Amino acid sequence: MEIQVVTLQPKKVVGIGWTGPYSELHHIPKLFDELAGREQDIQKRKGTSYICPFHDRKTDFTYYVTVEVEAFDRVPEGMVALDLPAQTYASTTFHGHAKDVQEAYVTVFRWMEEQGYKKDYHALSLEIYHEEDEDINRSEDERKFDLYVPLIK
Repeated sequence: MEIQVVTLQPKKVVGIGWTGPYSELHHIPKLFDELAGREQDIQKRKGTSYICPFHDRKTDFTYYVTVEVEAFDRVPEGMVALDLPAQTYASTTFHGHAKDVQEAYVTVFRWMEEQGYKKDYHALSLEIYHEEDEDINRSEDERKFDLYVPLIK
């Protein structure tokens, strides 16, 4: 797994979110289906990737499934608009069994520590799912996405 430091430019995203305890993370895949059924409601969309910002806290987790937009002219009812600022991240592409996703994050955190970085808990982490990998990600067992953990030195 190749890990690198990258800086992403600011993005405007619109989508749906979920907050709950870690024991309820199985609800997250349903968010992708829900957004797919409502994508036509989102105006001024840019690109075809799903951008998934998230907060991971000690007691609970907030996960958003969003798409990038040019502007927040009209946010559909029940959706959220997020302004993602420019941010520096540790980044890699995960491609493997769904049960191994957590281990990929452990590997990234280990690499960050070795390189003298810490996670910036004031910024959102990201997972970016590309349209060309949709068939992979629709399977029950396999996942492919780019993961981004926000950094501070």
